[in-house]
Amino acid sequence: MMMIAALGVIIPLNIGVGVLGNNQFAVWFNLTTMITWFIVASFATALVAARCTKNILRYGVFGFARPNWWFEFGRLSVIVGLFAVISCPAAFFLPFRNSVVPALLATAAASAVLFVVAATVGYVLAFVNHSPVNSKAFQCVHYFYCTMVPVTLLITSAICWPQAVFWPNGFLVICGGVASAILCACGMLSVVSRYNQWETEEAS
Repeated sequence: MMMIAALGVIIPLNIGVGVLGNNQFAVWFNLTTMITWFIVASFATALVAARCTKNILRYGVFGFARPNWWFEFGRLSVIVGLFAVISCPAAFFLPFRNSVVPALLATAAASAVLFVVAATVGYVLAFVNHSPVNSKAFQCVHYFYCTMVPVTLLITSAICWPQAVFWPNGFLVICGGVASAILCACGMLSVVSRYNQWETEEAS
């Protein structure tokens, strides 16, 4: 969440208020803000990535058969992707930005695909195996899956079909239905996993 806040603060300040009137104080303030948030985001990313890697290795060779393995992989993917996106504004100040920025964008796109795949497989395994999941990795993946996937579907539909952006539209209705179904499925899986966890705690 801190990295998302960084993205929301850096970009408006860098391309918005700070450039109005060539206010040097605002420009330096924006630059300091960007550097500060980049350092914090880098440190947070390193900590989370190290923790995810440690948990993935702890599950062993056949860890991919467990839903938490996929949720850890999904959390690692989404954190790396967000870090790549947030690094783009800072990369514009580098002399070799023409090669760095496309690499960061490609990393973000690949991380998004890996995140969706890992989260989906984790949900399916949790549902099939009736495995109660309530780890920090699951909570992180669950949040981003329920917010990013439906929004991405709706935005993609609006971009691909600019001649029919407004409601009602058949394609948007279908995408909205798919997004709603994903949200409902994630919510139901969350409730089921929480209920199974309560039963396990009461039995013990």
